[in-house]
Parts: sequence; C-alpha cells; structure tokens
Amino acid sequence: MAVAIEPTGIAGDGDRPACLSEGTVLAGRYRVLNRAAVGWSAYDERLSRPVLIVAIDGDGAPDERVRRAASSGAGLLDAVIFGDEAFAVRTAAAGV
Repeated sequence: MAVAIEPTGIAGDGDRPACLSEGTVLAGRYRVLNRAAVGWSAYDERLSRPVLIVAIDGDGAPDERVRRAASSGAGLLDAVIFGDEAFAVRTAAAGV
C-alpha cells in the first residue's frame, strides 16, 4: 500500500475533518462525491470503481495513524494524508 501525502491549508473543525468536500480529489485519483453515513463516498478514477473514504482517528501524527490502521488488518485499499488528516480508502458497500 502506498500512502499519498498532500498538503492543504484547510483545517478541520476539531470534531470532524472539514477539508474534504464534493469534488476534492485525493492522491490524484479519488474524487469525493458526497458525505456518507460514515465518511465520504468517492470514486476511484484510476480503477473506475466506487470507494469509501473514512478518517483515521487517534493520537499521533497522520503517518503514525496510517501505520497503526494498516497493521491492524483493517482491509485498507489505500491511505491518504491530506493536510493534518489521515484517511483510509476502503471498498464501498453495495448501494453506497
């Protein structure tokens, strides 16, 4: 799994990351479509498939949170560090 790191000047609101919005493209391939019940519905433009993007919460720097999530066997497709936030890319459930 490769981790894309993208700088951004947009900060979160402290409770939920506010840096993602409709049309945001992460890692040059994941286009955010809309807010979902958990995370954001997105589209992988490279592989032409829907995905789900969820924040990786926890203590530590974003790269540390990504390492912990990847080692937990959480079934990540990819991970993206966007500003000060870490996001997991997962397979979207049917109907998402």
